Amino acid sequence: MVGNPYDTNDPNEYIESHYKNPILYENGVTTNYTNNEYGEDLLRNYFFNFIDTSVAKHKKFFGLWTTNLGHTPFQATPDDSDYLTAPLTSNVKYFPSMIKYLDKEIGLLLKHLDSLGVSERTYIFFTADNGTNQSIASLWRNQQVQGGKGKTVYSWGTHVPFIVYKKNSGIIKVDSSIIDFSDIIPTLSEMVNHPLPLGQTFDGVSFWQQIQGLVNDSARKWSFTEFHPQPITLPHRWSRWVEDKNFKRYDTASLPKNKNHMFNVHNDSLESHYVKKFTPCLTKKNSDFGQILSTMKN
Repeated sequence: MVGNPYDTNDPNEYIESHYKNPILYENGVTTNYTNNEYGEDLLRNYFFNFIDTSVAKHKKFFGLWTTNLGHTPFQATPDDSDYLTAPLTSNVKYFPSMIKYLDKEIGLLLKHLDSLGVSERTYIFFTADNGTNQSIASLWRNQQVQGGKGKTVYSWGTHVPFIVYKKNSGIIKVDSSIIDFSDIIPTLSEMVNHPLPLGQTFDGVSFWQQIQGLVNDSARKWSFTEFHPQPITLPHRWSRWVEDKNFKRYDTASLPKNKNHMFNVHNDSLESHYVKKFTPCLTKKNSDFGQILSTMKN
């Protein structure tokens, strides 16, 4: 996508680029839409056309549908009564309707797969790339939680829902297993029984057996994360850590107080009190997580 003027509420975002009357770049051609078209509808139709073509040719397909919904600028959707008249500025009041529209889009996808007769042999992965925008506050357990996008010190900035769905799979399960984005490629490779390319390094761990219900937890017991989005302009925004379900250990952190410290995030989600002494069970050499922690500690 190509943007126009910057959004005055957020200098890193664009106006008139995502939603109503979008500017889209497709196969070397830039198109400026001017008849109140909605960008998400155009992207959805493009994706559905791809699926239709694949099914018509009896070809297996893999599609990546990256919707913009939920992302700034927050603007009216076609289901809002003021869609045609709403200004092209960002207003958080439209965030709920944007999420409803995303839910509607997913429903349309499920119906479309049904209409083609491929629902029961198509897996859908649904997730996000970061937490909610910091201008959005949500209720969780009767407490107000501010969005954590861009923040690495809270789990709600880096942890997102991950859903795997196939119609009539017979498997309904909710758990807190650790899944890393690097795990997706090895999982897809195992799903389609196609080996990964030789001569390349893949850090991911397949969770295909977990999807099938053959095991309860994913094979991954810990994850490593590095966040350094603007190394030239903002070199100080650099955080690296390793974590499992209970502990999070930094070796580099944007907040000086976090650097080289460990937190019990299971009991201290705000990372307010670092663990002052590592117990043997945290650093024992016979566990992968313990080996990582020992290396970072040394």
